[in-house]
Amino acid sequence: MDLEFDFEKRYRLVREIIETLVLTVLMFLVIRLAVQNFNIDGMSMEPSLHNQELVIVDKWSYFFHEPARGDVIVFVAPPNPSQDYIKRIVGLPGDVISIQDTRVTVNNKQLSETYVDPQRQGNPYPPSAI
Repeated sequence: MDLEFDFEKRYRLVREIIETLVLTVLMFLVIRLAVQNFNIDGMSMEPSLHNQELVIVDKWSYFFHEPARGDVIVFVAPPNPSQDYIKRIVGLPGDVISIQDTRVTVNNKQLSETYVDPQRQGNPYPPSAI
């Protein structure tokens, strides 16, 4: 009787440990696939995001909706596929964008960008269609 009880006790313990390990691995995978951390490299997103700041990015949202103007996204650009870029979306397909200093114009309408530092200087860019 004691042997059977010990075996059942050990079996439950081993099963509990295995279930815990499996659930831990599943949770890790789901979290790792859903979010990712990135370091901000540079000052181009200031004052919203600062150099060397750590951000956590949701990797699933665009499965449920399209990117929108104003969203901050992480992407890989063709010149350097090993580097991630973190930028704000200012234009959508079909938009015509021009930039003069800190003023961004989309389809001949200036964007109201309260997050842009008015003291910051920028380079002019000719209008570009997206």
